Amino acid sequence: MRSRSKLGLITFIVVAVATGVLALAVLPLWERAGFGEMNIHGIIALIIGYVGVLALTIGLMRLAFHSAEKGYDDRP
Repeated sequence: MRSRSKLGLITFIVVAVATGVLALAVLPLWERAGFGEMNIHGIIALIIGYVGVLALTIGLMRLAFHSAEKGYDDRP
């Protein structure tokens, strides 16, 4: 069970870092598209938003799998 938790943490970190890199890669395209320059507060808000959505998605999926494993969905 311990290795499964460690794997989940490593997966979360890898996905969070990849999402952050993607967000930083999109910034030049944002400016080139004519939406204006994004200041540091916008960048921080964007990264916090990505990480928050990622955490919420992972949490809800873990709850769904936990419910399916324990059989809570099969009860009448």
